[in-house]
Amino acid sequence: MLTSIFSPRPNNFVPRNAKFSNYKKTGEENIKEKELSLISKAMAFFNSPVACCDAGQNQAAERFEENPILIQQANKELTETKSPGQFNEQFSRTKHISSVETWDGLRIDLNKSLTTTFASSYSLFLGSSVIPGGNAFTFGSMVVEANNKLAMGRISKTGDLDARIHYPIGPVYGKVNFTVGQTDQIMGTFEVDDESSACQVTVGSEGFGFNFNQTITPKLSVGMEMQHQHGESPISVGLGYSGKDWTANSLYSQTGSPNGMLMLQYSKVVSERTQLATELMMNPVSPSQSVVNVGAEFNLKQSKLHFGVNGSGVVDSNIEVKIFPTASMTFAGQLNHAED
Repeated sequence: MLTSIFSPRPNNFVPRNAKFSNYKKTGEENIKEKELSLISKAMAFFNSPVACCDAGQNQAAERFEENPILIQQANKELTETKSPGQFNEQFSRTKHISSVETWDGLRIDLNKSLTTTFASSYSLFLGSSVIPGGNAFTFGSMVVEANNKLAMGRISKTGDLDARIHYPIGPVYGKVNFTVGQTDQIMGTFEVDDESSACQVTVGSEGFGFNFNQTITPKLSVGMEMQHQHGESPISVGLGYSGKDWTANSLYSQTGSPNGMLMLQYSKVVSERTQLATELMMNPVSPSQSVVNVGAEFNLKQSKLHFGVNGSGVVDSNIEVKIFPTASMTFAGQLNHAED
């Protein structure tokens, strides 16, 4: 603000040619300097206001009383927790990026929304050596209602039916999956998800299972899983740690080998369109029996690129190109440097 020469001088006015050795600070300025000094000490020690109590507990207490928001923010970060999600889904999210799905031939997918709650889909495989006859056609439909109510089904040209029904019952979220065709199967899943834990019970024609995931801190979760199939009941235990834009998981399972298998995962969200992930599976007793996968996924405006490489040098990739909003075409390829 510009001050006129005719304006009255403020109480703390200092002339331009005054000697600063004779200048005395006012009481308000001394208090202000003490406050700034206190804040500087607090930020310098672990960037935490609580640590400045060692330098001056009385002054710090007075400062905290004047600024209770600092303590509230710190307590919120330490006490605020959220559901860790289901135990099996925690590892499948990273595996989806680190492991790339490949096939031979051409795949065409067409999705059509008929209403706000009903949609249909069509999938066509051409020129595949692993499918009898070299081609396959699948028709599907899906109905989505409020409160995550879902009913969907797919039927192939051979008459095989795969259907799923999801329906919430109070705090329990129920799922029923069944297959009718060459092999008939049915499986029911019951999930409970609260603010700090998640539990899942599975019962099917081939066995049953149970898993539980608990949040220990806002970033750390611990879980376990037990499955009983064909007379065996292996147990798996795992940890999950989530940062701002990255996630690290570890899992030890009794399946895969007599000594069990150890799996380590790491994924990072680079941007809204780019995600990276890596996965290591190893035998704790024989580390030479290890498998490592590194994958990346890029979501572009009109396409999605997904590629990965494993420890043997095999490169897998697929690219999905949107022809128009309801139709897409997907190509997949594999390059084995050791054999090619």
